[in-house]
Amino acid sequence: MKGLKVFLFVGLLFLPLCAGAVTMCLRDDSFVAMLLRERDGTSVETGENKSFQVNFDYYTSTKNKKYVRGIGACNEISGTVNVANKDLSTSISDEGINCWCSMKSPLVGDWVFANAYGSDADCASNCAAKCADMVKTSQAFRSVFYENIW
Repeated sequence: MKGLKVFLFVGLLFLPLCAGAVTMCLRDDSFVAMLLRERDGTSVETGENKSFQVNFDYYTSTKNKKYVRGIGACNEISGTVNVANKDLSTSISDEGINCWCSMKSPLVGDWVFANAYGSDADCASNCAAKCADMVKTSQAFRSVFYENIW
């Protein structure tokens, strides 16, 4: 009986030490993304084809990248700011006053509504920058943007 008590006592001491250690083994061709909705971005870039990139001060993936990339698209389908539309199918060639944003890297996400503009031209020229700003500065937007991946 005394031996059992010693074994249980030593086991109970050892258990917290094991619980505190985290080891992760990745299989070949594995990918892990870490997207922190609480952390604002550090800078933004917009590019061709309504693309954008938001840079962060932490690694967003196991590929040693510190950014989130996406695209903005305008169409005639209205939405609610910070709400995703899992059924929306749109592209950068569509036209309209409603600005939608989608993540393309490190993961791919559904479209999230960002803004309604006064004209098709305003949306086309400002949507990617609006998406980038929302990802950089809005925790509410990032929460939806990050949670609606596929």
